[in-house]
Amino acid sequence: MVEDFLRALSKPINLLLWIVFSVWTTLSGPFGTYETATLGERATHWPLIAGLFVVVAVAVRVAAGRYLAHFNPWQTAVFIASVLAALLSVPTFLMASAMLPPEVTPPTLDGVLIAAASVLSISLGLRALYHVVPVARPVATASPPPLMLRLPSQKQAPLIRLTSSDHYVRVVTERGETDLLMRFADAISELGEVEGARVHRSHWVARSAVEGVRRDSGRVMIRTRDGAEVPVSRTYQRVLDDWNL
Repeated sequence: MVEDFLRALSKPINLLLWIVFSVWTTLSGPFGTYETATLGERATHWPLIAGLFVVVAVAVRVAAGRYLAHFNPWQTAVFIASVLAALLSVPTFLMASAMLPPEVTPPTLDGVLIAAASVLSISLGLRALYHVVPVARPVATASPPPLMLRLPSQKQAPLIRLTSSDHYVRVVTERGETDLLMRFADAISELGEVEGARVHRSHWVARSAVEGVRRDSGRVMIRTRDGAEVPVSRTYQRVLDDWNL
């Protein structure tokens, strides 16, 4: 668990998130801090709050990926956002209140609830961007990859995964499965510009078909759109980092 957390925390996306969140909160001054705190005070406090948010968010996401693998992506997103709101609303509001002058009314339940709603909305918004942006990228090519032309016309559809078995390669698309008599390396070489990666010596997965990752006692499995769970060997686990999974 600790190793998974440190690997997830070291992803560049988390540093970018911390920088963006720090700059935005410092300049906008949420919870009245724009009027009551100087720019220097906001630049001291809000990056700390942003750092706390990122660290806790990564920890909760790693735990959810390990113990809630049976949830779909949006169930997991709502769970993570709710936990973050419960854990961070009070610390966020108290740290923001520390920037307020003494004569200002002390923290109230309403303020805590506003902080919780803010954390919840930010968490869900970030998760929405994470899921929507990859889908919005163009994945179609000018012509179908050579491997697709080997399939019966009724099976030609967006690729999900490839699996090697003896001398055959099972090609799984959104319209079903087809076994082709060919080498696995040759099948991968005929994928053209389809975005994906080899995750095991016998498995290749399309990036757009990945719906989740399950980690259990050192084993890592990718859940694909067709409901399959594909093993990820240690040699290829860097692919998960590249895909921010």
